[in-house]
Amino acid sequence: MEAAGYRVVAGYLAPTHRSHLARKRVEALADAHRIKFLDCACAAEPGPPAGWLRCDPRGFDYYTSECMISKLLEPELGKEFPGIVGFSVKGADVAGYWRSNDHRWELPCVVISRAGTELSALFLETLASKPHLILIETTLDGDFSSTKLRNALLCSDENTVRELCPEQVAEQLLAEARAGTLFPASSHKLPGLVVGISGAPGCGHASLANKLCTKLCGWEAASEEDCCWVLSQAWYRKFSEAEDTWVERGDSWLRTWESPSLTDWDRLLEDIQDSAAKHPVVLVEGFCLLHDARVRELLQCVIWLNLEEETSLKRQEHCPKGWSLEDYGKECVWPAHCCRLSTLFGPGTVPGATGVLSHLATDSFLFLQDDGHEEHLLDVATDALRRWRAEAEGAVSPGTTRSKRSLLDVAAEPAEEPGSCKQFHKACKVAGLSAENEHDANSR
Repeated sequence: MEAAGYRVVAGYLAPTHRSHLARKRVEALADAHRIKFLDCACAAEPGPPAGWLRCDPRGFDYYTSECMISKLLEPELGKEFPGIVGFSVKGADVAGYWRSNDHRWELPCVVISRAGTELSALFLETLASKPHLILIETTLDGDFSSTKLRNALLCSDENTVRELCPEQVAEQLLAEARAGTLFPASSHKLPGLVVGISGAPGCGHASLANKLCTKLCGWEAASEEDCCWVLSQAWYRKFSEAEDTWVERGDSWLRTWESPSLTDWDRLLEDIQDSAAKHPVVLVEGFCLLHDARVRELLQCVIWLNLEEETSLKRQEHCPKGWSLEDYGKECVWPAHCCRLSTLFGPGTVPGATGVLSHLATDSFLFLQDDGHEEHLLDVATDALRRWRAEAEGAVSPGTTRSKRSLLDVAAEPAEEPGSCKQFHKACKVAGLSAENEHDANSR
């Protein structure tokens, strides 16, 4: 970085929850252990400046490094270093999957390449044309990996652990491995409470899910590691050439990212079922999470984050190639959201009373209006989640019994004409969910 003309003032290792790793079907260290070992490794990293590399548990609250940089680190560090630029760090194997029109090519990034990695001509050409993309080729080969370290710990291969880790970290890892406390084993036996979190574009459903998980469990207590699990619809994105992934605009066809066909619903469904068999609470978040009838059938409770159109569109940060952010928001993002609202809630007077969410009991549905008070919304959602969990563990059904009517039948019925967002806000006011009493958690 310094050779490229930058002065490095800080570096961050920002871990995600174990659930992000477990979706790869691998054993993952307890979050508390990961924080401890990363802190130890960072402390051993020489300067200058001293202590420049650090582990930041706030990574739990952000789905991507780019999001953490733009929403947290740049504003925070910018007070001391005006105009600071944050770079995400990626492996060449990850960046190599990006398509030529991927928005991530436009963001500052350091790409790390292992020895012997073959980089495509398109990849190298793109790198050369983007001054904010820096390629660092290392002497590390493919044998130097987290997979190799994980296998060494599981097989008690102490020599390999010491070869791959700084001395202090290796000794701590081996001590925990000998004690059998390194990889948490879930004692959960009953099917877990599955809660869906969705809402308007830009509402922060991913951030809320991660913060709820952290608040419910706390990464400090390894014994509570498995109390909550997070699954994100974004992890199940897939490439699709379906008709609804394109929009005709003038003389050309442009991509849209709003189509549900870009999600691998079968794999998401399988992971929800698998996670619910292992963990007391499973939080599933996504912008069109409630589209798939089979997924809806698994959700016992739903948290909906509502956002006004103007605020939602201001929060849009990315769009497919060929669009401007403003045009994409007005022509694709918000219209798609309004169609989802009509399908989910129908034209009824109470959210959940009609539409495909009619199977949910009133007190199994939490409507939150984004008023800019994030901590207040988090507190209200946490209280609801704890209540739902207590009811589930006490074998008490939240609210009334779920309707026996098939959700597939409901979803297959002719849809009403897409309702406007004004109708939805009016419905919320009739239900007593207007902004006037937004600080009254009990009435919600």
